[in-house]
Amino acid sequence: MSPAQAVPFWLLAGLLVTAGIIVMARGWFPALLALLVQYALLGVLLGQGWLLPPFAAAKVMAGAAACAILVPPGWPGGERGYSATTPHRLIWGLLALLLLGLALLAAGLGAQALAQRVLFPGAGREVAFLVYWLVIAGVLAAWANGEPRRAGTGLLTALSGLDVAYVVLAEGESIPVLALLGLLTILVALASASLAAAGQSERREVPD
Repeated sequence: MSPAQAVPFWLLAGLLVTAGIIVMARGWFPALLALLVQYALLGVLLGQGWLLPPFAAAKVMAGAAACAILVPPGWPGGERGYSATTPHRLIWGLLALLLLGLALLAAGLGAQALAQRVLFPGAGREVAFLVYWLVIAGVLAAWANGEPRRAGTGLLTALSGLDVAYVVLAEGESIPVLALLGLLTILVALASASLAAAGQSERREVPD
């Protein structure tokens, strides 16, 4: 299958849904699980004639490594993040979720509008929509979530969109560029995990 051919519905739907979950999830675990599934689906997509199987497998392994890096130390049980829920916080939480859902809908409409106007050479509208959706949804997830691990899953989703864009635009496989994108995936995960660990340490400090 080439980028000019239609993307299988189940692959396209899976990638759209996983990106949506990453935006809407309130905890790190569902977002990270969705990201892991997203990398697996991207591996299947890229392995269907877009990249040689070893390169597609390397993409999946880099994504799986990034997901492993983002898992909190000592999990399960090491970092639960539960807190008491008051009616006031519940109302604000539901309102924030509603606004985020509307923003996600706007992101989908924006990606669709871009896909109708700005296509990639040699690729269909479905591929263009997928690229724009992953990038916009990833940026939205990173912007809407202050917790570093959650923001990291959003940045990695946006980076996956850029990965697909590069594979579509590049004529042939450039090992240095693919390696650089894989390294960038790991670095984003490391930076997010480090920021999360630093924030956790600060919260545990007891003032004199």
